[in-house]
Amino acid sequence: FPTLGVSLAHLREFAAAVPRGLTTKEVVELHIKPVTDGLSYTQQHEGAPFVAPATHFVSHVWGYDFREMVEAVLSMSEDEGGGEGVFVWLDVLTVNQHKASDNAYDKDWWANTFKKAVAAFGHTVLVMMPWEDPAPLKRSWCLWEILATLEGGAALDVRLHAREKDRLAAALRQNDDSVALNMSKLDVAKAEAWSKEDQANILAAARASQGGILGVNASILAEMRNWLARTGRELGGGTDADLNDAFRVAHLLKDQGNQAEAERMFRRVVDGKAATMGATHPETLIATSSLATVLKELHKLEEAEPLSRHVVKELTAQLGSANAETITASNNLALLLHAKGELDEAEALYRDVIARRKFGLGRNDPATLSPVNNLAVLLKSKGDNAAAMPLLRWAHEGYLETLGHAHPKVGQSYYNLAVFMQEIEGDSATAAELMRKAVDTYTLCYGADNSETQMARTNAELFQALADAGVKLDYDKK
Repeated sequence: FPTLGVSLAHLREFAAAVPRGLTTKEVVELHIKPVTDGLSYTQQHEGAPFVAPATHFVSHVWGYDFREMVEAVLSMSEDEGGGEGVFVWLDVLTVNQHKASDNAYDKDWWANTFKKAVAAFGHTVLVMMPWEDPAPLKRSWCLWEILATLEGGAALDVRLHAREKDRLAAALRQNDDSVALNMSKLDVAKAEAWSKEDQANILAAARASQGGILGVNASILAEMRNWLARTGRELGGGTDADLNDAFRVAHLLKDQGNQAEAERMFRRVVDGKAATMGATHPETLIATSSLATVLKELHKLEEAEPLSRHVVKELTAQLGSANAETITASNNLALLLHAKGELDEAEALYRDVIARRKFGLGRNDPATLSPVNNLAVLLKSKGDNAAAMPLLRWAHEGYLETLGHAHPKVGQSYYNLAVFMQEIEGDSATAAELMRKAVDTYTLCYGADNSETQMARTNAELFQALADAGVKLDYDKK
């Protein structure tokens, strides 16, 4: 496995001589092959002061604009003491491009030689562009490089071009969930490579690895969520951060299951907005509603309820009952009342929210489906199974249509449908199959050790045991 790299200073000089607008693949044909006499670039210049054993492995996509990709890599010099002593392994410079098309690697090479080599560098620089639909998450090579980095204990350093960093910051300020949504669709089994043989061999190695395809996807998704959270904290996590930035980051942390940190940040936002705008300003109220949802998740129901009721009352008076923020606050209150067992009031709120969101957003918008799913669970707890099941199927089918396979709401939908099939239909075999899908989805979203994942796994084993034993439980279809 070739291990030579080039210095950041030389990479900067090399890229400066390349016209903007060329893809990496075009640079190989126009600017690397013609000057390397049948060798790799690093072989051609071996012995030069800018060539040395690589310290950082670069993972990127050949379809990128070469100059922009290099500029993203060079941004790490700001964090590496100017880049002195950093030598990057860049495939187009390190691998002999005259013979690259002749290389056909079997699954053992991918599973052993390649993974060990990437881990040995100790640092992987992953170039992620565009931020809202990152190309590396669709490429077999890149996904395997990320996994090799994580399993080998190497550091993963995600880098964006300066323009992409600005776009991502703007999106986080607007609470844009495009990144999270596209990550939820990540699947190494669907990733592609220039070489179909490489693609097949990488997939075979992934299947043979510990945890299989699911394990590979879970490891990569976990690290991507960590990266997104770190990026958000840099934007809005500091004590002097803009309160709106902090609000968006708090939502990001909440959605990723980090409720304790989200609570601390929401409290800071609520206090800050109350001090600068007043306790009844709509922005303060909206932040308060979000805080109440986190308190619910942390089982602080008695503290959350008066906050949530206050917000709904004030927003209704100021903005009207049809306002989107009022509807969201009403949905949050419904969730809280549901958790407290105040089912009649929660049901009325759910139905009102569903009607308004169905009219304003559409039948299968995730914001509509969420209260539909919750209403189904509520009706089941009230014994109205006939009304609950069609609502649950509506939510389940809508989530599958609009969200990726690794989205928490899809996991929740599988879980609820499995429980319904067991308790309402008495179909243990189908319930076990659905619950296993919930386990897979929760594993991708939260990890194998998360309490949600473990609970789903326990239920899947129970349902399967009932199916294997042929036990038919009594149930009520009323």
